[in-house]
Amino acid sequence: MTQKCKKSQKLIALESELLSVISQKTRLLIICLLQEGPKCLCELAPLMDEDTSTISRHLNLLKDKGVLATKKEGVRVKYWVRDKRVFKILDIVDEILQAEINEKAQILR
Repeated sequence: MTQKCKKSQKLIALESELLSVISQKTRLLIICLLQEGPKCLCELAPLMDEDTSTISRHLNLLKDKGVLATKKEGVRVKYWVRDKRVFKILDIVDEILQAEINEKAQILR
């Protein structure tokens, strides 16, 4: 018996795009740092091991894909995660990884 996915191909493509955008290492770090609240590039750069042009490129991609929102404050642009459920996605990934670690630790005992 074959079972079909109940999701449309378009929805699957959109899910894939979102997960691809947030799954890159530098962008994951940006999202993690923004969990504490809005920050500008000048606040993120000292916390990351990347040059500002690279961070800026990733910020713009996250913004263009709808993951981040922005607000201009004087000459600075503040970034924040638009939908807090992104953090829940990452929390679930952390839980999966922790379960795998625990499972492997049980095997090694």
